[in-house]
Amino acid sequence: MLKLILKRVIQALLVMLCVTAISFLLIRLIPSDPVEVMAPYATDEQKHYLKVRFGLDKPVPEQLVIYLSNIVLRGDFGESYFQYAPVLSIIATTGSKSVILLANTIGLSIILSLSLGILAAQRPKGIFDNIVSGLCVVAQSLPNYWLASMLILILGAKLRIFPVMGFRGYHHTILPSLILCLPITAVLSKTVRFTMGKGFEMDFCKAAMARGIPHRKIVFRYALMDALVPLLNTLGGQLGFFIGSMVVIEYVFSFPGLGWETLLAVTRRDYSTLQGLIFILTGFFIVLNLLIDIACSYFDPRLRHAQGGIQ
Repeated sequence: MLKLILKRVIQALLVMLCVTAISFLLIRLIPSDPVEVMAPYATDEQKHYLKVRFGLDKPVPEQLVIYLSNIVLRGDFGESYFQYAPVLSIIATTGSKSVILLANTIGLSIILSLSLGILAAQRPKGIFDNIVSGLCVVAQSLPNYWLASMLILILGAKLRIFPVMGFRGYHHTILPSLILCLPITAVLSKTVRFTMGKGFEMDFCKAAMARGIPHRKIVFRYALMDALVPLLNTLGGQLGFFIGSMVVIEYVFSFPGLGWETLLAVTRRDYSTLQGLIFILTGFFIVLNLLIDIACSYFDPRLRHAQGGIQ
C-alpha cells in the first residue's frame, strides 16, 4: 500500500508540473491581454507601467520559469490583477464555499445512487428497475443550465422554497447541489444496479443463499461490497464532469465559489488567478482520485495483492 501511495504521489507531482506549464502557455494564447482589459483607455506609458508591475513585459518562457520557481520555492501564486490580493487568499475565500457544494453533491449522489441501485437490483427488469432506468436517462439528458433555470423559476421565484442567488449560508447550497448531483447519481445508480445484478449471479452469493443466510445480509454484506469498487471508480471518473458543471451552475446561481471565480478570471484575462485556480483544481482532482484508489484497494484485497501492497 505504501509503495502504491508513493508511486501515485510522484505521478501526481509530474502531472501537476505538466498541467501548470501547459496551462500557463495556453492561457496566453487567449486574444487580448490583461492590461487592455484593465485599462483600455490608458496611455502607452501607463500600460507599460502595468505590464512591468505584473511581470508581463518579459518573454513568456521567462515568465514561466519565474512562476514555477515562485511556486516551488515560496509557495507564491502571485497577485490578482483586478482584486489586488494574493491568489491563495482569493482561492481560500471562494474555495470553502465550493468544498461545501462538492461535499453536498457527492454525499447526496452516493445516498441516492445506492438506494436506487440496490432497490432496482432486487427485481431486474421489474417495474421499479424500468422506472429507475428511465429516470437515469432523463437525468443525464437534461442540460444542467436549463434545469437550473427551471428550478430557480419554480422553487425559487414562485414557491420561494430555496434561495437562488449568492451565498449567505448552507441553505444556499441545497438547490445547486441537487442539480449537480442528478447526472452523477444517474451514472452511479446504473453502476450499482448492474454490478449488484451480476453479483447476485456469482457463486459466492448463490452459496450464501444455499446456506440460508438472510437475504438482507447477502445484499449488504456480499453483493453491495462487490459493487463498492466499481462505484468508487465511476465516482472518480465523474469528478472531472463535476468541475466542468460547477462553473456553469455557480454562474447561473451567482454562487461565489471556485467556478464563478474561474469564469471571472477568464473574462478578465486575470492570468495569475486563473493559473492558481487551475493548479488548485488539478491538485484537488488528483488527491481525490488517490483517495479513491486507496479506498478501492481497501475494499478489494485482490487489488492489494496485484499491487504488492499489504496482504
